[in-house]
Amino acid sequence: MDLKVIPNLDQIAADPAAVRELSADLVEGLLVQHHKVGGALLGRLLVLRAMGDGHVENSGGERLLDVHQAASRLGMKTATLYRRHKTDPAIRALVVDNGTRKLLFSPQKIEAFLRRRTG
Repeated sequence: MDLKVIPNLDQIAADPAAVRELSADLVEGLLVQHHKVGGALLGRLLVLRAMGDGHVENSGGERLLDVHQAASRLGMKTATLYRRHKTDPAIRALVVDNGTRKLLFSPQKIEAFLRRRTG
């Protein structure tokens, strides 16, 4: 009796060619696992992004600031930051595109902006 070891998703990710040895039933089972995990991870990501607590990170791991935090760092009122973001390209450049309408700001860009302004 020849027993084959069934690779897990981590092993397949490390060596995608491993799927060539799998039967249709095993592939189907692994796909079901993949979709369950993917759905759970996506759900968690959406919750975290929607929390709006200023603890959002960009793809580089930088913790982004919401409009209240950014206004505080820039020394202006929130309403002023909203208005200037619409009209001032230098302020608009501080915003990080996050695929939503929510304004999120890069602390690194804000610090560089402030350094340029203060000389």
